[in-house]
Amino acid sequence: MTPRALLPFLAVVVTIAIAGCGGGGGGGNSSSTIDPNTAKTTVENAASVKLTAIPVPDEAQKEGLQGMYANTSSIVGDKQVVFVFDVKDSDTLNQLKKSLINEKALQPAGVQTKLKILTHKNMAVVYGAVGNDHYSDITAAVNKL
Repeated sequence: MTPRALLPFLAVVVTIAIAGCGGGGGGGNSSSTIDPNTAKTTVENAASVKLTAIPVPDEAQKEGLQGMYANTSSIVGDKQVVFVFDVKDSDTLNQLKKSLINEKALQPAGVQTKLKILTHKNMAVVYGAVGNDHYSDITAAVNKL
């Protein structure tokens, strides 16, 4: 299998993130949040990738999605898909996580990797690899934040 098999993750993850982060109701801001630039840099270093910002549609911003970063331009070369989501509060994060878990069944046939989801404070990381798997490195680095 080639790394191109990961490309379908891109469409699935972005669609779910945009549609799934709204949950209505607020939980307020968490007293302990991670700066989006710190989160992005931490994940980049742990996964050995370069993440770039993805524009967040207005509707998703209204529902609590504040930022998205991914290695969209280098997925094939990286042999991994890495997304970092910055959300406004724990309610939004929980809704995003539920949406992502519920949609894991959309993983394309023939893709031999699992879509992994990590949430911590105000951020979520979605990860898939067909090459070297850096998920444990990402988990360790993010949990230190």
